[in-house]
Amino acid sequence: MILQMSAVQITTSPEKRSERGSGNGAGAPDAMSPLAVRVHGEYREMPGLRLTVRQAARLFSVAPDVADAVLLELRRASILARSDDGAFFIDR
Repeated sequence: MILQMSAVQITTSPEKRSERGSGNGAGAPDAMSPLAVRVHGEYREMPGLRLTVRQAARLFSVAPDVADAVLLELRRASILARSDDGAFFIDR
C-alpha cells in the first residue's frame, strides 16, 4: 500500500522549528519530519545505499512526490547528496 501524503504534511513548518529552538541545526532529528528521520536511519543502517526518488518511494511505501520531498529535506539538511544520475546517498 502506498501512503499518500503531501509534502506539506511531512515537513515541519518554520513556526514549529522556531518554537523548538534555533540551536538544533538543520540536521537535528527533532527538526526533521518523522519520515525523514526514518529514511535517515535506513541510510545509516545500509552503508553505500543509493536510491533514486522512484526507488525510495517503493522502499518506503510512499508516493513519489512524498519520497522526493523527504530526500530533498535530507539534502537541505546536508545529510544526503545527489549524484548526476539522480541517486541520493549519504554525504560524508
